[in-house]
Amino acid sequence: MTTAKTKSVWQRLSKIDVSEHTEKKGNLTYLSWAWAWATLKNEYPSASFHKHFFDHISKDGEMKLPYTVDGEGYAYVRVTVKVEDAEVTETLPVLGNSNRAVKNPDSFNVNTSLQRCLAKAIAYHGLGHYIYAGEDTAPIEDAAVDEEPPPKAAPKAAPKAAPPKAVPTSNGGAPSEMTVDEWRAGFLDHPEGVVMPEGSEHLVAGGVNDEGWKLAAKVFEVFMPRSSDYSSSEECVEGVNNFWRINKKVLTDMSKAEPTLHAEVMAKFKAAKIQAQGE
Repeated sequence: MTTAKTKSVWQRLSKIDVSEHTEKKGNLTYLSWAWAWATLKNEYPSASFHKHFFDHISKDGEMKLPYTVDGEGYAYVRVTVKVEDAEVTETLPVLGNSNRAVKNPDSFNVNTSLQRCLAKAIAYHGLGHYIYAGEDTAPIEDAAVDEEPPPKAAPKAAPKAAPPKAVPTSNGGAPSEMTVDEWRAGFLDHPEGVVMPEGSEHLVAGGVNDEGWKLAAKVFEVFMPRSSDYSSSEECVEGVNNFWRINKKVLTDMSKAEPTLHAEVMAKFKAAKIQAQGE
Protein backbone atom coordinates (compact mmCIF):
# COMPACT_ATOMS: atom_id res chain seq x y z
CA MET A 1 0.00 0.00 0.00
CA THR A 2 1.29 3.44 -0.91
CA THR A 3 1.93 5.94 1.84
CA ALA A 4 0.38 9.41 2.05
CA LYS A 5 3.69 10.91 0.90
CA THR A 6 3.88 8.82 -2.28
CA LYS A 7 0.23 8.99 -3.26
CA SER A 8 -0.63 11.22 -6.20
CA VAL A 9 -2.60 14.43 -5.74
CA TRP A 10 -5.63 12.73 -7.27
CA GLN A 11 -5.37 9.67 -5.03
CA ARG A 12 -5.30 11.82 -1.90
CA LEU A 13 -7.95 14.37 -2.81
CA SER A 14 -10.44 12.05 -4.52
CA LYS A 15 -10.82 10.01 -1.33
CA ILE A 16 -12.05 12.97 0.74
CA ASP A 17 -15.81 12.90 1.41
CA VAL A 18 -17.31 16.28 0.43
CA SER A 19 -20.97 15.38 0.90
CA GLU A 20 -21.39 17.57 3.98
CA HIS A 21 -19.98 20.63 2.22
CA THR A 22 -22.17 21.05 -0.85
CA GLU A 23 -24.59 23.85 -1.59
CA LYS A 24 -27.74 23.67 -3.67
CA LYS A 25 -29.16 26.36 -5.92
CA GLY A 26 -32.21 25.34 -7.93
CA ASN A 27 -31.47 21.91 -9.36
CA LEU A 28 -27.70 22.42 -9.32
CA THR A 29 -25.27 21.29 -6.63
CA TYR A 30 -22.03 23.13 -5.89
CA LEU A 31 -19.11 22.36 -3.65
CA SER A 32 -18.45 25.11 -1.10
CA TRP A 33 -15.46 27.00 -2.51
CA ALA A 34 -14.33 28.18 0.94
CA TRP A 35 -14.26 24.65 2.36
CA ALA A 36 -12.67 23.26 -0.82
CA TRP A 37 -9.86 25.82 -0.76
CA ALA A 38 -9.22 25.37 2.96
CA THR A 39 -9.10 21.58 2.55
CA LEU A 40 -6.77 21.84 -0.44
CA LYS A 41 -4.39 24.13 1.46
CA ASN A 42 -4.40 21.79 4.45
CA GLU A 43 -3.36 18.92 2.18
CA TYR A 44 -1.02 20.95 -0.05
CA PRO A 45 0.11 24.23 1.59
CA SER A 46 1.90 25.36 -1.58
CA ALA A 47 -1.26 25.16 -3.71
CA SER A 48 -2.16 28.40 -5.48
CA PHE A 49 -4.76 29.85 -7.84
CA HIS A 50 -5.22 32.91 -9.98
CA LYS A 51 -8.25 34.49 -11.59
CA HIS A 52 -7.78 35.54 -15.18
CA PHE A 53 -8.34 39.17 -16.20
CA PHE A 54 -9.32 40.27 -19.70
CA ASP A 55 -9.06 43.52 -21.67
CA HIS A 56 -12.29 45.54 -21.97
CA ILE A 57 -13.00 48.78 -23.75
CA SER A 58 -15.67 51.08 -22.38
CA LYS A 59 -16.61 54.74 -22.57
CA ASP A 60 -14.10 55.32 -19.77
CA GLY A 61 -11.28 53.75 -21.79
CA GLU A 62 -9.44 50.45 -21.58
CA MET A 63 -9.55 48.36 -18.43
CA LYS A 64 -9.01 44.81 -17.24
CA LEU A 65 -11.92 42.87 -15.71
CA PRO A 66 -12.10 39.28 -14.35
CA TYR A 67 -14.42 38.07 -17.12
CA THR A 68 -14.65 37.95 -20.90
CA VAL A 69 -17.59 37.88 -23.33
CA ASP A 70 -18.43 35.88 -26.44
CA GLY A 71 -19.82 37.14 -29.74
CA GLU A 72 -23.35 37.28 -28.35
CA GLY A 73 -22.32 39.16 -25.22
CA TYR A 74 -22.53 36.31 -22.73
CA ALA A 75 -19.90 36.48 -19.97
CA TYR A 76 -17.37 33.87 -18.84
CA VAL A 77 -14.85 33.61 -16.02
CA ARG A 78 -11.64 31.59 -15.86
CA VAL A 79 -9.61 30.30 -12.91
CA THR A 80 -6.36 28.33 -12.77
CA VAL A 81 -5.44 26.13 -9.79
CA LYS A 82 -1.94 24.73 -9.34
CA VAL A 83 -1.20 21.84 -6.99
CA GLU A 84 2.45 20.79 -6.91
CA ASP A 85 3.36 20.30 -10.59
CA ALA A 86 -0.20 19.94 -11.86
CA GLU A 87 -2.04 22.99 -13.18
CA VAL A 88 -5.73 23.07 -14.18
CA THR A 89 -7.58 25.95 -15.86
CA GLU A 90 -11.39 25.98 -15.88
CA THR A 91 -13.84 28.34 -17.64
CA LEU A 92 -17.46 28.82 -16.59
CA PRO A 93 -20.28 31.02 -17.89
CA VAL A 94 -21.46 33.76 -15.56
CA LEU A 95 -24.91 32.84 -14.27
CA GLY A 96 -27.73 34.97 -12.92
CA ASN A 97 -30.24 34.22 -10.18
CA SER A 98 -32.10 31.73 -12.37
CA ASN A 99 -28.95 29.73 -13.11
CA ARG A 100 -28.91 30.99 -16.69
CA ALA A 101 -26.01 32.60 -18.55
CA VAL A 102 -26.21 36.39 -18.49
CA LYS A 103 -25.02 39.37 -20.52
CA ASN A 104 -23.62 42.50 -18.89
CA PRO A 105 -23.18 40.77 -15.50
CA ASP A 106 -23.02 42.73 -12.27
CA SER A 107 -20.10 42.36 -9.88
CA PHE A 108 -21.99 39.93 -7.65
CA ASN A 109 -22.71 37.55 -10.55
CA VAL A 110 -19.06 37.67 -11.61
CA ASN A 111 -17.74 37.07 -8.10
CA THR A 112 -20.11 34.15 -7.50
CA SER A 113 -19.11 32.51 -10.77
CA LEU A 114 -15.41 32.98 -9.99
CA GLN A 115 -15.79 31.14 -6.68
CA ARG A 116 -17.71 28.32 -8.36
CA CYS A 117 -15.06 28.16 -11.06
CA LEU A 118 -12.39 27.93 -8.36
CA ALA A 119 -14.20 25.00 -6.69
CA LYS A 120 -14.57 23.19 -9.99
CA ALA A 121 -10.92 23.69 -10.92
CA ILE A 122 -10.02 22.18 -7.53
CA ALA A 123 -12.35 19.26 -8.33
CA TYR A 124 -10.28 18.49 -11.42
CA HIS A 125 -7.44 17.73 -9.02
CA GLY A 126 -9.72 15.18 -7.30
CA LEU A 127 -11.51 16.97 -4.45
CA GLY A 128 -15.25 16.46 -4.91
CA HIS A 129 -14.90 15.34 -8.51
CA TYR A 130 -17.81 12.91 -8.25
CA ILE A 131 -20.44 15.64 -7.73
CA TYR A 132 -19.66 16.84 -11.24
CA ALA A 133 -20.60 13.52 -12.85
CA GLY A 134 -22.75 13.70 -15.97
CA GLU A 135 -20.77 16.61 -17.41
CA ASP A 136 -22.07 15.87 -20.90
CA THR A 137 -25.64 16.71 -19.85
CA ALA A 138 -24.88 19.52 -17.39
CA PRO A 139 -21.83 21.47 -18.62
CA ILE A 140 -21.81 23.89 -15.67
CA GLU A 141 -22.56 21.68 -12.70
CA ASP A 142 -24.03 18.23 -12.25
CA ALA A 143 -27.78 18.77 -12.20
CA ALA A 144 -28.22 15.02 -11.85
CA VAL A 145 -26.77 14.98 -8.34
CA ASP A 146 -29.89 16.43 -6.77
CA GLU A 147 -32.51 15.65 -9.37
CA GLU A 148 -34.88 12.85 -8.51
CA PRO A 149 -34.10 9.64 -10.41
CA PRO A 150 -36.52 8.68 -13.21
CA PRO A 151 -39.75 7.29 -11.73
CA LYS A 152 -39.69 3.60 -11.09
CA ALA A 153 -42.39 1.16 -10.13
CA ALA A 154 -42.30 1.59 -6.36
CA PRO A 155 -44.12 -0.88 -4.09
CA LYS A 156 -47.60 0.24 -3.05
CA ALA A 157 -47.57 -2.02 -0.05
CA ALA A 158 -44.87 -3.47 2.13
CA PRO A 159 -43.31 -6.61 0.60
CA LYS A 160 -44.38 -9.71 2.44
CA ALA A 161 -40.95 -11.31 2.21
CA ALA A 162 -37.81 -11.24 0.16
CA PRO A 163 -36.98 -14.37 -1.82
CA PRO A 164 -33.73 -15.12 0.06
CA LYS A 165 -34.14 -16.95 3.36
CA ALA A 166 -30.85 -15.90 4.86
CA VAL A 167 -30.25 -12.50 6.45
CA PRO A 168 -27.08 -10.49 5.76
CA THR A 169 -24.71 -10.27 8.67
CA SER A 170 -24.80 -7.10 10.75
CA ASN A 171 -21.24 -6.15 9.78
CA GLY A 172 -21.98 -6.16 6.07
CA GLY A 173 -20.39 -9.54 5.38
CA ALA A 174 -21.78 -12.28 3.21
CA PRO A 175 -25.00 -14.04 4.36
CA SER A 176 -24.45 -17.36 6.03
CA GLU A 177 -26.59 -19.45 3.63
CA MET A 178 -26.13 -17.60 0.32
CA THR A 179 -23.36 -15.76 -1.45
CA VAL A 180 -23.56 -12.01 -1.98
CA ASP A 181 -24.12 -12.58 -5.70
CA GLU A 182 -27.03 -14.92 -4.97
CA TRP A 183 -28.55 -12.34 -2.64
CA ARG A 184 -28.16 -9.60 -5.23
CA ALA A 185 -29.77 -11.78 -7.90
CA GLY A 186 -32.64 -12.57 -5.56
CA PHE A 187 -33.32 -8.91 -4.82
CA LEU A 188 -33.08 -7.94 -8.50
CA ASP A 189 -35.73 -10.57 -9.27
CA HIS A 190 -37.94 -9.51 -6.36
CA PRO A 191 -41.57 -9.13 -7.59
CA GLU A 192 -42.02 -5.94 -5.56
CA GLY A 193 -39.18 -4.14 -7.34
CA VAL A 194 -37.12 -3.47 -4.21
CA VAL A 195 -34.08 -2.50 -6.31
CA MET A 196 -33.71 -1.38 -9.91
CA PRO A 197 -30.62 -1.15 -12.14
CA GLU A 198 -29.76 2.47 -12.94
CA GLY A 199 -26.93 2.33 -15.43
CA SER A 200 -24.03 0.66 -13.65
CA GLU A 201 -25.54 1.44 -10.23
CA HIS A 202 -28.59 0.27 -8.30
CA LEU A 203 -31.58 2.38 -7.28
CA VAL A 204 -33.15 1.23 -4.00
CA ALA A 205 -36.92 1.57 -3.53
CA GLY A 206 -38.11 3.37 -0.40
CA GLY A 207 -40.38 1.83 2.19
CA VAL A 208 -43.99 2.64 2.99
CA ASN A 209 -43.92 1.35 6.57
CA ASP A 210 -41.50 -0.11 9.13
CA GLU A 211 -41.13 -3.45 7.36
CA GLY A 212 -40.63 -1.78 4.00
CA TRP A 213 -37.83 0.41 5.37
CA LYS A 214 -36.20 -2.60 7.04
CA LEU A 215 -36.16 -4.33 3.67
CA ALA A 216 -34.69 -1.21 2.05
CA ALA A 217 -31.93 -1.21 4.66
CA LYS A 218 -31.14 -4.85 3.84
CA VAL A 219 -31.01 -4.02 0.14
CA PHE A 220 -28.49 -1.24 0.86
CA GLU A 221 -26.39 -3.73 2.81
CA VAL A 222 -26.44 -6.38 0.09
CA PHE A 223 -25.64 -3.99 -2.77
CA MET A 224 -23.04 -1.95 -0.87
CA PRO A 225 -19.93 -1.87 -3.13
CA ARG A 226 -17.19 -4.20 -1.97
CA SER A 227 -13.52 -4.26 -2.88
CA SER A 228 -14.07 -7.57 -4.70
CA ASP A 229 -16.36 -5.72 -7.13
CA TYR A 230 -13.55 -3.46 -8.37
CA SER A 231 -9.99 -3.71 -9.64
CA SER A 232 -8.63 -0.95 -7.38
CA SER A 233 -9.37 0.79 -4.09
CA GLU A 234 -9.90 4.10 -5.92
CA GLU A 235 -12.61 2.56 -8.10
CA CYS A 236 -14.27 1.01 -5.05
CA VAL A 237 -14.35 4.35 -3.19
CA GLU A 238 -15.89 5.98 -6.24
CA GLY A 239 -18.41 3.14 -6.45
CA VAL A 240 -19.46 3.76 -2.83
CA ASN A 241 -19.80 7.48 -3.53
CA ASN A 242 -21.91 6.83 -6.64
CA PHE A 243 -24.12 4.34 -4.78
CA TRP A 244 -24.78 7.03 -2.15
CA ARG A 245 -25.34 9.72 -4.79
CA ILE A 246 -27.90 7.82 -6.86
CA ASN A 247 -29.85 6.89 -3.72
CA LYS A 248 -29.58 10.28 -2.01
CA LYS A 249 -33.33 10.95 -2.14
CA VAL A 250 -34.39 7.61 -0.65
CA LEU A 251 -31.73 7.98 2.05
CA THR A 252 -33.15 11.40 2.91
CA ASP A 253 -36.64 9.88 3.12
CA MET A 254 -35.28 7.09 5.32
CA SER A 255 -33.65 9.61 7.67
CA LYS A 256 -37.09 11.17 8.25
CA ALA A 257 -39.11 7.95 8.49
CA GLU A 258 -36.61 5.65 10.23
CA PRO A 259 -33.65 7.64 11.63
CA THR A 260 -32.19 4.62 13.43
CA LEU A 261 -32.13 2.53 10.25
CA HIS A 262 -30.72 5.50 8.36
CA ALA A 263 -27.86 5.80 10.85
CA GLU A 264 -27.10 2.09 10.44
CA VAL A 265 -27.06 2.36 6.64
CA MET A 266 -24.81 5.44 6.70
CA ALA A 267 -22.45 3.59 9.04
CA LYS A 268 -22.20 0.85 6.40
CA PHE A 269 -21.35 3.45 3.76
CA LYS A 270 -18.59 4.77 6.00
CA ALA A 271 -17.29 1.27 6.77
CA ALA A 272 -17.25 0.39 3.06
CA LYS A 273 -15.16 3.47 2.22
CA ILE A 274 -12.75 2.83 5.08
CA GLN A 275 -12.31 -0.79 3.97
CA ALA A 276 -11.70 0.26 0.36
CA GLN A 277 -9.20 2.95 1.34
CA GLY A 278 -7.29 0.51 3.51
CA GLU A 279 -6.58 -1.94 0.71
